[in-house]
Amino acid sequence: MHIGPNTGQLTCQTADCGSSQVECNGRGATPPAILSEFRIGSGTQDFYDISLVDGYNLPMIVEASGGSGTCLSTGCVNDLNQQCPSKLRASSGEAQTKQP
Repeated sequence: MHIGPNTGQLTCQTADCGSSQVECNGRGATPPAILSEFRIGSGTQDFYDISLVDGYNLPMIVEASGGSGTCLSTGCVNDLNQQCPSKLRASSGEAQTKQP
């Protein structure tokens, strides 16, 4: 994160949502952006997952604690950018696109 010295507005190096605040207030992040999703209070069960549909920008893992069920950890803690072809890697917060 970076806070502009003259504006006081916040920007993120990766997955910036453009809100100029810590909270995105419903705005989506600019890809690449890993996403954690939670569905709490859905009947008697809660659900969680990690989504890479908008790309990968940092390691993330979700570990449940407490509760009555057997919940496993989920996420991706490997640096996926190192495994991508150089033309498709995210660097300095900007996704690279393959040129025709």
